[in-house]
Amino acid sequence: PVSFSGKTLDGKTFTTEKLGRPVVVHYWASWCEPCKADTLELRKVQAGYAKAGLTVVGVNLDNDAAKAKAFLQEN
Repeated sequence: PVSFSGKTLDGKTFTTEKLGRPVVVHYWASWCEPCKADTLELRKVQAGYAKAGLTVVGVNLDNDAAKAKAFLQEN
């Protein structure tokens, strides 16, 4: 198992260790068109495997948190 931690966009601490289930890590940015397309596909994957406990964790690579938040609100 891979373990990592960081801050959420709202400043809270996050760690994969507390999840205790399978995790897909998706690195994305608001300016990355392929990342946006992947996000839509990963929503389907997560929905399909939700009963098995799969969680998709997004790691944002934007330098400006406001851009990331705006993208998430729109999508």
